[in-house]
Amino acid sequence: MAKTFYVLDGHAQIYRAFYAPFRDLTSPAGEPTRATFVFSQMFLNLIRQRR
Repeated sequence: MAKTFYVLDGHAQIYRAFYAPFRDLTSPAGEPTRATFVFSQMFLNLIRQRR
């Protein structure tokens, strides 16, 4: 079975996640975490779809 290699444009995906129309998410210290959460969800969805 051939192995698959994915190249992700992380900068573009983080930018897209940062400006996603999603509720504001912050850490207990008040730091924005929306981009991290949305990017993680996009990445996990890619993994799930390609299994």
